[in-house]
Amino acid sequence: MPKRLKFQNPVARSIPLLTMIATLLLPASVGAAWTEGDDRILSLDEAMVELGGDRSVSLRSSLPGDTPIVLMDGDGNSIQGSKALAVALVQSGLSLRADGDIVSSHAFTERERAERRRYPQFSIAPSARADDAINAGGAVLYGKTYAPPFRIEVIQGEIRLNQVTIYPAPGPSAAAPKATAAQIEAHQRNEALFAAYDAEKNARGAQAAREAVSAGIASDSRFQSSRWLDDGSLTVVMPDGTEETFRFDVEQREPDANNDSVMAEHLKSLADDLRAALERDYTVVAGASYVTTTSSMDAGSLRRRVDEILYSAEPEALKLARLHVITGHREAAADLLYLR
Repeated sequence: MPKRLKFQNPVARSIPLLTMIATLLLPASVGAAWTEGDDRILSLDEAMVELGGDRSVSLRSSLPGDTPIVLMDGDGNSIQGSKALAVALVQSGLSLRADGDIVSSHAFTERERAERRRYPQFSIAPSARADDAINAGGAVLYGKTYAPPFRIEVIQGEIRLNQVTIYPAPGPSAAAPKATAAQIEAHQRNEALFAAYDAEKNARGAQAAREAVSAGIASDSRFQSSRWLDDGSLTVVMPDGTEETFRFDVEQREPDANNDSVMAEHLKSLADDLRAALERDYTVVAGASYVTTTSSMDAGSLRRRVDEILYSAEPEALKLARLHVITGHREAAADLLYLR
């Protein structure tokens, strides 16, 4: 959990030495990083300068130079290394290709993807049973903020907050297109990576598992290269230069939905965690493809800050970045911005 402009012409740019020097000589008010709480939001130009020092290829992008990059390091003084910045690019919906080009990770815009996550109209009126209501915390559901009281219940294999299903995530309201043969092959390829990692980790440990996965990718023509961002995150470069990032942490994966007892225990544990978060005055954040909690600020302050951001005169991209910081989730931020 997180503690959590007028745009330039979109012409291709690179960051040579003279540009780096010019950036360093700019006044603090020009091109300076934005902040949201204790976290920094960099411009793409700043991020490219920071990343460029560790790479043999020149970085470039056709995206606007003031595209915000969310760096959720909780430290307003310094970047925590180029790996953290590479993760920030991914979290901000961008991808760094092997040839140094920084591009959008998605074929559809943030607004278009949010529209697919739109939930049919529902009422979140407080339940008539007030004896077990939680009179603290907050909720952000499908792009809207709510104040207490709340009730968390497990009903028919689902976790519901005031009768709205928040887990398992129901998925986008618009049907996804039928999977192509290439997509099916990619899914099977990715599942094989996870299986190989798990088998090696169980036999020889996590470090050996990382080495085995890296070696397997290096010998597989379906991949170009790979690099570990941290102990559980691997970025893989495909032959066309696109990148995919995988999380190998077991705790990030879903339990076996076919095992009733395991699933029931998982639902109970997750419901208890959500109740505890509300009682601590945290905010539950849920949508069509996610459910999480944020303790970036108390729930009342979060609702007020959301309204301040949404009704500000700042550019849309910067609003999205700020909402990303305070919710801790990119899709939740987009839902708040586009689905209200």
